[in-house]
Order: sequence, then C-alpha cells, then structure tokens
Amino acid sequence: MAKQKKAVTIIEVARQAGVSISTVSRVLNNPGIVRADTRDRVQAVISEMNFIPDSMARGLGSKSMRTVAIIVPNIVNSSMAEIVRGAMSVFREHDVDTMLFNSEEDPDMERRHYEYLAANMIHGVIFITSCGADVDFPRIAGSMPVVLVDREERYPRVDSFLPNDAQGIAALYNHLKEQGHTRIAMIPGKESTRGAQRRLAAFQDMLRADGLELTEDLVEFCPWSMEGGREAFRRLRDRNPRFTALICGSDGLALGAMGLAYELGLRIPEDLAITGFDNAPEGAYMSPSLTTLDFPNFRMGCDAARAVMRRYEDMNRPAEYASYPLHLKVRSSSTGSHRG
Repeated sequence: MAKQKKAVTIIEVARQAGVSISTVSRVLNNPGIVRADTRDRVQAVISEMNFIPDSMARGLGSKSMRTVAIIVPNIVNSSMAEIVRGAMSVFREHDVDTMLFNSEEDPDMERRHYEYLAANMIHGVIFITSCGADVDFPRIAGSMPVVLVDREERYPRVDSFLPNDAQGIAALYNHLKEQGHTRIAMIPGKESTRGAQRRLAAFQDMLRADGLELTEDLVEFCPWSMEGGREAFRRLRDRNPRFTALICGSDGLALGAMGLAYELGLRIPEDLAITGFDNAPEGAYMSPSLTTLDFPNFRMGCDAARAVMRRYEDMNRPAEYASYPLHLKVRSSSTGSHRG
C-alpha cells in the first residue's frame, strides 16, 4: 500500500513565499488588502505546493488569535507554575486558549515540542527557561510570536523577560557576608540551563570581587528538584565539609539541601546558612523559614502573554527586552549566631 503524502501546512507555504502565516491567511481570506506582488507570490506558491487550507488556517486571516503554546521544563516547580498562571490569566481575558507542554528537563523532549510547533497551527509560543535544547528561534519567529521567560536569547522579533540574576545573587552573597560567612558554596541548578549558568556567573563575579576563585569544591550542579538539591548538597559536603553558607539557584533546591542538613545533624543557620532564589510559597512555612529573593513570577507571565498579543498584531516590531529586579527576603535560615 502506497504511503499517503503528508499534507502541506500553512507554515511551509509562508516559508516558501517568504511571508508570515498571517499574510498567507489574508491572501486566503481577504486578498484585496494584500499588496499585489505579495498576493501573486503567495498564490503562486499555494498553487505550486497544492496547498489545501483548513478552517483554522482561514481563521488566522481575521487576526483572531486562538491558541498559544507554553513550554516549561518542569511544571512541578512552583515558580514556573506561577509564570504559567500569570500568562493564562491574560490569555483568558482575550479568549485565547493555551496548550501546556512539559519537557521534564529533557532537551530531546523540548526539541520534539519545538517540531510540533513548527508543523501545527499554533498562533504563538512562550518558552519558560530552558532544559538545554538548541532551538531555532528565528525560524519559529518568522511565522508566529515567540516570547522567552527566564531565558535570554537576543534575536530579532523574539521578546525576552527575565529576572536580574546578577543583582539577586549579589544581594544574597552580600547578606551572607554580613552574617560573617567567608566560605560560601553554591548549587546553581542544572548545568545545561541558562538560568543556572547566569546565576553561577554572577556568583563567580562576587567571589572575584573579593579576590577569591571559583573552585570545584564550591559548586555542584543538579536537576531543578528537591531531590536534586539534596543529592548535590551531599556531594558538596563529601568534597568540602568546611563551607558555612550555601546559595541555591531555586527554593526547591534549597529545601532539598535543608532536609539532608537536618539528617546530618547540622543546625540551620548556626552551622550552615542556606538561601533559595525564587520565593516559593512553601519556603516561608519551613522551620527555619527560608531566606530567598522575591521573584516576580506572576508578573513576568502576564507581561509575556501581553507581548505575544502585541507581536501578533505587529510581527515586525523591535524585540522587547525586560529585566526585573529581585528583592531580598531575609528569614531565619540565614540569620543567627555564626561561629566563623
């Protein structure tokens, strides 16, 4: 039996004609508003590729956004869940549906999600952080709005919203120094992710400013989970039991480290000060409560959704970039008597 030929998509037509998918849709629905040369080129490609438009493709010509994809590496993470909640609240106001993709911190899974976006009728996409996949953002941005949250990529027509990691790490580091700590270690997160890389670079800058070097016994990478934080802390302690303070790249990592610290008989903060990063709700209810950074998760999600809506109306506007300040929330996991 002969294999059935795969149907041509509107994205392939747009790419071949060198236009956006919305332009193809206008040619299909309201050709009179499209410039004659552009209209003729698109119609020629449609004929050449034997493209048969479906109802969803026709709907794009009315500038009615229907579906936006949101891709996260770990939906269990409460910080990411708040970003998603913020984005969904904006889309809901505009009757826009959302599709949530969870890549489970797997680069191959993230690539599969990307390929799905490139081949299906999605009207926009928000990527939240990264699990390390090499995604061709310019390719997607040529046919739909692309917005990045906590993931800095500088491309034309790709908007980015991220926390000011350098300012946040500096606040945590200086707070620990004020408490008398001179041997500070770090669990930044998963090594392949941009968030972990930015936070580690900021930590290295703070050490360098104090005339210190970032050595292997001060850093341990791990997955973005409590179990990851727990096992990373175990490995750090095995290599270097002398550090007295620990900066973690997320509250989840910090809570995992705190659990093992208790099992090892360490007193927090007397023997070991621990800080988080993203103000997860559970951190405030730990005993001791977790020092962290106030992270504008919900606001970033809202702003990302609004950026998708704006870019859908004007695909050629300059890329938007926003960096959000982080505010130190000092709690009892890092304050108290320290013996030096």
